[in-house]
Amino acid sequence: MGGPEQTLTPEQALADPGTDTPQGEDIKEQTPSEIDPLDGVDFDAPAEQKPESAAGPLPEDGAQQEQPDKKPLSEAEKAQKAIDKQHYKYQEEHRQHLATQQKLEEARRQLEEAQKTTRPEVPDYPDQYDPDFETKMKARDDAILAANTWDANQQQLQQQQQEVQQQQAREQMQEVQRKNTDFYTRVINEGYDADKFADSDAIVGQTLTHPVVGDYLLTSKNGPALVDHLAKHTIELSKVANMTVDQAILYMEQTIAPTLQKPNVQPIPDPLNTPSGRGVTEVKDPALEGVVFE
Repeated sequence: MGGPEQTLTPEQALADPGTDTPQGEDIKEQTPSEIDPLDGVDFDAPAEQKPESAAGPLPEDGAQQEQPDKKPLSEAEKAQKAIDKQHYKYQEEHRQHLATQQKLEEARRQLEEAQKTTRPEVPDYPDQYDPDFETKMKARDDAILAANTWDANQQQLQQQQQEVQQQQAREQMQEVQRKNTDFYTRVINEGYDADKFADSDAIVGQTLTHPVVGDYLLTSKNGPALVDHLAKHTIELSKVANMTVDQAILYMEQTIAPTLQKPNVQPIPDPLNTPSGRGVTEVKDPALEGVVFE
């Protein structure tokens, strides 16, 4: 009959003697250790290709991907970066100044509160024959302890206030030094001679003594030119000195500043003879041509 060929399992083959299984041989199931892992592998097949990403082939193992070159900053970006850095510095100094102010105010408040209280009075030493001697001695000891505590608190508060005041003075000095440094940096950048300008600064500083006016000159964009102008025009300098603070600042800002002219900064000329590094060459005199020296 031409029926379909039936495939038997190993167990069915052992049970059915009519199969093609050789006699005397047992069918054994292969254990995982007996299975050849390379069985069925076609060594002539091409090697498997590594997948490629949408952006292109992946880098080889161990190879470092090249970082894209950073775009150099423009001059405007460099200037803005420097301004931001300086602005952060000023903001930090201002924050520290405010923190010191708060500490000083708190120290003053605590000292004022403590000064409202009175120092506990210490009673005299009781009579040793007094029937309440022990009670009075204990009260006296407690009063001495309370008085000592009051003294210690007062001393601590005064010391704390003094330390905060010293810190405030140091910060104010640092602020003045910073403003002076920035001011003289602008003096040089605007083309003034620093030594000569110091004399002008002394003349104006001795006349305009109000700190608010001085701070205006240090921080104003026209500060160097205003100082130079007032030092050269002593009559106008005296006029400004006799004004109130608001009038003086307004007069310098609206009347003097628009007329100021900053010095022209002349570029340094190139040297006439550029040194080449060689020795000095001999210069021939045309009048001595043909003369033989013995």
